Amino acid sequence: MGGIIAFELAQVLKQNNSPQPIALFMSACGVPHIPNPNQPIHSLSDIEFLQSVKDLNGTPSEILDQPELMQLLLPTLRADFELIETYQFASTSPINCPIFAFGGLDDPRVSRERIEAWAIHTNSHFEANFFEGDHFFINAAKESVTQQILSSL
Repeated sequence: MGGIIAFELAQVLKQNNSPQPIALFMSACGVPHIPNPNQPIHSLSDIEFLQSVKDLNGTPSEILDQPELMQLLLPTLRADFELIETYQFASTSPINCPIFAFGGLDDPRVSRERIEAWAIHTNSHFEANFFEGDHFFINAAKESVTQQILSSL
């Protein structure tokens, strides 16, 4: 969701003739013009929803296995998924800053095609990089990703 928010903000800045970002970095974020092929999970039952979140491997089981904590977090977590799963892309012109897109080689939710397709959304440089791991590859590859970002600027 962070990548989509950053992209939309860059679009608003461009439309308002405001300074553009130096670069956009997308991590495990599918391009907005290709529909998300994943089944929405935000409207599943609590048990099914939490199992789907657990299957993504991004939330530690120590948190997911705390019923009281999850009752507090569940509405916010569900709202986050609803926001991104119901997002509607409005066709826009490319932005003027470089886009660097990162993906996991074994990500079941965001395909290589959806990462590489960010190229059409910039009039500047585009680069896609892939790392070992799933949707949350960043947890294991943070040093490599950080080095890639630093060498890009």
